[in-house]
Amino acid sequence: RDCCIGQSAMGAGASKRDGNKQLEKVSAAEREGIVVVPRQDRDHAVNTMVRSFCGYGADPEFAVDFCFWPLKDAELFKPLPQQEDGTFKQNPDHEACYRYFFTFALTEIVYSGIVFGIKKEDGDGYAAITVVRPPGCKETMWTAIKAMNKLGWSMPPWEDGKRDYRFKQTKIRTDEVTKLQGKIHKESCAQKHWYVYIVAVDPAQQGKKYGKRLLTLINSLADRDGAPIYLDTVGERNIAVYT
Repeated sequence: RDCCIGQSAMGAGASKRDGNKQLEKVSAAEREGIVVVPRQDRDHAVNTMVRSFCGYGADPEFAVDFCFWPLKDAELFKPLPQQEDGTFKQNPDHEACYRYFFTFALTEIVYSGIVFGIKKEDGDGYAAITVVRPPGCKETMWTAIKAMNKLGWSMPPWEDGKRDYRFKQTKIRTDEVTKLQGKIHKESCAQKHWYVYIVAVDPAQQGKKYGKRLLTLINSLADRDGAPIYLDTVGERNIAVYT
């Protein structure tokens, strides 16, 4: 199928954002085990996304980690080691950036897209999550304002003037990568399209083809709309997954 992939250094109608109606468009086999993540499950979904991107025992996602890791040089992009109790050592500033980013994304997407997920087989939470925007749906100033209002106007760590100097570098990186991603997106896929904003699979659940199942669903929905799919990624490994 057509797929616009932008490689970075890293208000449509409510019916389009109705995930259950979208699931009804595909076969039972294509939607098996896939659910629309409800708002009350936001924190469960955020936990899955943080673990997937943040380096919990697996390589962190390069572009986002480049923005959020407040240290430099050899401290960048190192997987976090698992401890005897099953937890992971975590830089609190690092995790605070990830947790805010994903919390904001899942709060804003209520007004601009859909969150699909696959639940864990052996407990609460989600094995995999994808955040998508159907054709004609996009983040705007107003959807961002609504999200900020829902979050009580709490600011991201890198905008908090009370934080130490390390976050100045985080803010610079985040601002520049965001501009670059927006430019690539606009230039790569000007027509209406399905935008795969985030795909996250819990490291403990990887290798079970959960990510493939979510992407197959989006491919089927895009086929029915006659629309291309856009996503941005970085690194040969990720590009191979999506192509």
